[in-house]
Amino acid sequence: MSILSHGLLLMSLLNSVLDEGPATEIRYNGKLTPTGRNSDGFESKQFDIFCLLVKRDAGSDLAFLVDEAGGGGWSWPERFGVISLNKANKATNRTRIRLLHNHNESKFPVTVRSPIFEFGDKLKAGAEWKDGKQAFEVLRSRKFKDRDCWVVDVSTNFGHQQTLFVEKASHLIVSAEQRITMGQGDRYSLKYELESAKPLKKDSLPVLQKPLQTIVALKETLKRSQSQEVKPELTDAQLKAAAAVVDRLATEAVKTPFERYAKIIRRDVAAQQQRVTDVAGLAKKFVGNKAPRLTLKKLTGGTVSPKEYADSIIVLHFWEYRNKPLVEPYGQVGYLDFLNNKNIKRRLNVKTYGIAVDKRFADASQRSAAVRSARQLREFFNLGYPILIDDGTLIGKFGDPRRLDEKLPLWVVIGTDGKIAHYSTGFFNIKPDQGLKQLEAVIVDLVKQQRAAKK
Repeated sequence: MSILSHGLLLMSLLNSVLDEGPATEIRYNGKLTPTGRNSDGFESKQFDIFCLLVKRDAGSDLAFLVDEAGGGGWSWPERFGVISLNKANKATNRTRIRLLHNHNESKFPVTVRSPIFEFGDKLKAGAEWKDGKQAFEVLRSRKFKDRDCWVVDVSTNFGHQQTLFVEKASHLIVSAEQRITMGQGDRYSLKYELESAKPLKKDSLPVLQKPLQTIVALKETLKRSQSQEVKPELTDAQLKAAAAVVDRLATEAVKTPFERYAKIIRRDVAAQQQRVTDVAGLAKKFVGNKAPRLTLKKLTGGTVSPKEYADSIIVLHFWEYRNKPLVEPYGQVGYLDFLNNKNIKRRLNVKTYGIAVDKRFADASQRSAAVRSARQLREFFNLGYPILIDDGTLIGKFGDPRRLDEKLPLWVVIGTDGKIAHYSTGFFNIKPDQGLKQLEAVIVDLVKQQRAAKK
């Protein structure tokens, strides 16, 4: 089932509980803290989780909202979700409560258990069982904040992983501690506790319906792919969809647990709209005008001779070109390489240059590391087009969209007349079988113009 299907089901359930009884509001707070050798100087992440649990005949539905502080975090579309649970409290969809932590320039998702322990029927003194790679053992009975709990140990082949305090009566997790490993063996401790769990009053449920329904429908409309999840930028279509509902959502969410979330969405959408406007202005400034003088610096030292690209169509792809961190869609370098090879086979007069933008190139003590990183990435992808280096000077001549909080890559196409024919930022919307169709169309059009001028 889609998120929207779960959301619509949740809406109907909220309607039904008005007569049958209240839903339950659950809140947690916790910390993700580095331990051991990597603990010095690393920031702890604090987080809060709000959940709305609604019972149904076949199980329950759990809407959740995550709020993170420190060490990065999810963008607002990924902070909300709906988990469908069966009668045994096991999830029947793939949605999970997760944190996102920045560690050594990489982003690590961290899964947090659903509030309702999924093996409640197995809880008794001394019980042991396995589920997949995890082994469970009920260690003892113990009170935690005046709640009668079972203490459950969770382990894998790598040893102890989690300690859970599960309330006997409700099977609600009231405290949890988990070991997390990131990167090359860096260890973290994830701890969280139940702050409150209380039934909602009947008159508060209708107030929640409207913002909850709007959020669920918006998330379904966004259709964020896995590669988009760790990126805060919305596509043009996603931004348009969000902008259409943010004002209404802000009004609907007043005096609800979603009020702050709605404000965050509206603020982010406004900022992204302004960024899009500013970047469009930047493109308007450059397209059709003479390109700035090019100084193309090689990885191996020296510069590219202007004779190499004289009277050629020039494609410049400004990106980090680092081998770490390396995340999808990898600057779309694979598609660019395919297009470059296609241009060569067609014998088109096109020169493609990848520009590795890295301020370390200006620092003699870091330059070699930056060069090595770019070279390793080029070899990893077996790129056929040359990779050049830029400490920020060259991209600055093209306005450097990063000054407008726009992320690379920057794509610039210069015609044989020396004028900029195309200027765009970010990733092209592509279909795998079509590749960089928009960029190819620009190049083909310039080739046709060039050939027509020679006749």
